[in-house]
Amino acid sequence: MFVGCNEEPIGQYAVDGVAPGFVTNTSVENFKGYSEITYTIPSDKDLSYVAAFYTDSKGENRETRASAFSNKLIVNGFAKSEEIEVKLVAVDKSDNFSSGVPVKIKPFDSPIFDVYNTLNIEEAFGGIKLSWDNPDKFGIVVEVNGEDSTGVMVPLENFYSSAENGSGAVRGLNSEARNFGVVIRDQYYNTTDTLKKELIPLFEELLNKDLCQEMPFSKKFTQSPWGGPMTGIWDNVGYTSSGTNAFDLFGNGEDSIYFTYDLGVTAKLSRFKMWSRGDQLYKLAHPRHFQIWVTTDPEIAKNTDSFDGWQMVFEVKTEKVSGNDEYGAITAEDLEHAKAGEEFEMGLPAPTARFIRFRTLETWGHMDRSWVSELSWWGEVIDEQN
Repeated sequence: MFVGCNEEPIGQYAVDGVAPGFVTNTSVENFKGYSEITYTIPSDKDLSYVAAFYTDSKGENRETRASAFSNKLIVNGFAKSEEIEVKLVAVDKSDNFSSGVPVKIKPFDSPIFDVYNTLNIEEAFGGIKLSWDNPDKFGIVVEVNGEDSTGVMVPLENFYSSAENGSGAVRGLNSEARNFGVVIRDQYYNTTDTLKKELIPLFEELLNKDLCQEMPFSKKFTQSPWGGPMTGIWDNVGYTSSGTNAFDLFGNGEDSIYFTYDLGVTAKLSRFKMWSRGDQLYKLAHPRHFQIWVTTDPEIAKNTDSFDGWQMVFEVKTEKVSGNDEYGAITAEDLEHAKAGEEFEMGLPAPTARFIRFRTLETWGHMDRSWVSELSWWGEVIDEQN
């Protein structure tokens, strides 16, 4: 019944002045903007961690650590490819440092340069729009600068993204020529060159929601008792987690769900934003695949059961900006996009409209139901007569 054994010490290791052994058998694998170093740890029982000391692309001293239970660590923060010496040091629980082991690394160019090579900027309604490809889904910041009224370049907007195909737009600018500059940056503040371009934003204005009027919806549909009135679509609340602020219709087995309302003016439409319920983003009855139909004829608009005379001017099947396909899962990037309103730009030539028909073909939850909390429209008013 009695078996001899060696007791393991309990509690903190005693403080000593004996340095641990150093790491051996180092090997390196280089990647875009970082390198992974593999090694054999020393056999010291009181080993705490292994540290890598190096200088990054900006000349700043950096330290990266890996626990005693790992045999690899990652060193990052590099911009352009160049050979760097890293010093690996083993550290014990008494904070004794081993002798340093030098390791040469040569990471590839950071992914920010790949993104920069695909960057495109062009004029848009009320500002400029940008697009880029990020096949590595690397976390980047797109910094947009533009001339102010005195000709000085000032920050306009930053876009934070890790999406494979990214885009953004800067709005609220006057329709006049100005210079813009765009830089791609990573989390270590490495930057690309500046892409410079002179552009003239296209004219637009936010249409006055006070002029919007409710139109009847088809008796084929049933209004949800948990939603709010159609007037909530233009009440300027925008992002909200309240279901009672969303206009909510049941489809009752129809192949699509639609509603109609009057803008109160006739305008050439440039873009719009849509807000869904903030507590049910990208799931349930949040519209995913939908169309925009327009007409300027009030008699056509009054017919709730026909699309005769209507013009379909926009159709989209949306994706989350993060590219995450998991149902209902949203990232901070997705949430920020939804809070600001999902933005859609109309094609050119800009369609002329007085009446809007919003038609849902599919929701994120594949429900026989659709809700919309808010719609905002921009364009150029050509007739203010009601």
